[in-house]
Amino acid sequence: MLLENYDPTVPPGYAGNKEEITEVFYDINFKSVKQVSEQKMHLTLNLFEYTEWVDSRLAYQDDPRFDVYLKKDRIDLSKDRFSFWLPNMGYTEINQISNSTEVAYLYPNGTVMFYRKLSITFTCPFDFRMIPNDNHNCNSVTYIQNADVKQAVLVLKNKF
Repeated sequence: MLLENYDPTVPPGYAGNKEEITEVFYDINFKSVKQVSEQKMHLTLNLFEYTEWVDSRLAYQDDPRFDVYLKKDRIDLSKDRFSFWLPNMGYTEINQISNSTEVAYLYPNGTVMFYRKLSITFTCPFDFRMIPNDNHNCNSVTYIQNADVKQAVLVLKNKF
């Protein structure tokens, strides 16, 4: 019902005749270091990625087709996650990324919460000349790959 005539390639703020910037709130929770490769200068991390945004095209709180009880609860859209717009998160200095879990929830007002459990391998310039007193700074920038800055922006939200 909600996804009829819905274009998943268009960010929420650009649907119809609108040209509004969609704020995508995000947070990253680092769970563990999976692997360090000194020779390749690679660092593999396990992490949770959280994103949240409002897509008024998916709001159902005032939709008469939905039961009053459903309007008070979230809908699990995990199986339909390729049928609606998702911010395709990207990271600089990345070599490999794999998803093990993806969960999407839709709330009555059109808020979408999307969680991913990821394993990401970054390039990191290790310098072990001062072991055991060495420090390593591995930098990466998070960005949205499927929208430009006129369509969507990332806003850090301390979720974890």
